[in-house]
Amino acid sequence: MSEPIVVLLHGWPGLPSDYDAVRAQLPGVRVGVPVLAGLRDGFEGSIEPGAASAAAHAERLLAALPDDAPLVVVGYDIGSRIAQAMVRAAPTRIAGAVLTPGYPGIGSRAGADDLAHRFWYQHFHRTPLAARLIDPTTSARSRPTSSSPSRSSRAGSS
Repeated sequence: MSEPIVVLLHGWPGLPSDYDAVRAQLPGVRVGVPVLAGLRDGFEGSIEPGAASAAAHAERLLAALPDDAPLVVVGYDIGSRIAQAMVRAAPTRIAGAVLTPGYPGIGSRAGADDLAHRFWYQHFHRTPLAARLIDPTTSARSRPTSSSPSRSSRAGSS
């Protein structure tokens, strides 16, 4: 059997580059740092709510990852939930899991309607309103900001 592949799953709003320092500490280790579909650089337009679930992400990742080696899945935030879904979906492919933070919603609890008030953002991100409010385009991230004229005019005064 080959050495495990370490799969580093970022959170939201995160990027694969969140793991640059970790990757640097793993020389000689097979490491995968996928861009998660629908999040930041993985945004290619709206996706159906079911396609945004942790289970759907896990299914896509398990299908895309090589099956010639066991996997060690590492995740934080939504990456942690996806890693948990990967362990549930393919326990024989998983050699280990590192999950942070310890998410109280392991299993279906965080997605339960009666707990939406506690895990509101998981539910909010599935709404059309979230798609309108959160602009993942490059232009939104690089748009220049301007300071208030009143602050600028006071900066040079004594």
